[in-house]
Amino acid sequence: GEMQLVLLDHGMYREIGDEMRMAYCQLWEALILQDRKALHRSAKQMGIPDFAELLPLLLTSRAIDSKVKLGDRMGHEERGALRSKMAADMPGFTHDDFKIARVTEFIQSVPEDLLFILRTQNLVRALCTDLAFPNRARFRLYATLASQGRAHHASPPEREEGGAWPGAGP
Repeated sequence: GEMQLVLLDHGMYREIGDEMRMAYCQLWEALILQDRKALHRSAKQMGIPDFAELLPLLLTSRAIDSKVKLGDRMGHEERGALRSKMAADMPGFTHDDFKIARVTEFIQSVPEDLLFILRTQNLVRALCTDLAFPNRARFRLYATLASQGRAHHASPPEREEGGAWPGAGP
C-alpha cells in the first residue's frame, strides 16, 4: 500500500547541437501554427528539405494544412486527398506506390541528431499513450517548450521585446 517511485532508464542520451535544437523548436512552432514556410525553413536547417511535408505526418499525424484539430485524426476524405497529393509530390511514400528505396533514402538523409530526437519522441509518444495522456496536450507541451527554447537562445534585446522569455512581461 506504500507509494513507490520507479525510474526507468531508457539508455538514450545525446548532446544535441544548438543549431539542431533551434531548428527543431522552429519545426514545432511551424507544426502548431500550421505555417508551411516555417516548416520548409526548419526542414532545410535540419538538412532534410526534400522531406519537409513528411514531418507533420510523422509527428502529428496530420498534414501541415489539415483542417482537423491538433491531436485529432484526419477523416477518410482528407486522408484520400493527402494520399493523392503525396503521390504527385513525393512518390514512393503512399500505400498505393510504396517503395522501400524511397523510405530508405529518407532515413539515410536524416541527420543522426534528428534521428535520435525522433526515436526519443516516439518513446515519449508510446509512454503517453500507455498513460492515456492526450495527444493534444502532448503537442501543446512540445509547442510551449519549443517557444521557451527559442526565447532562451534569443539575444537579450529580443527577449525583452518579444516577451516570450519565461517570466518576462511588461
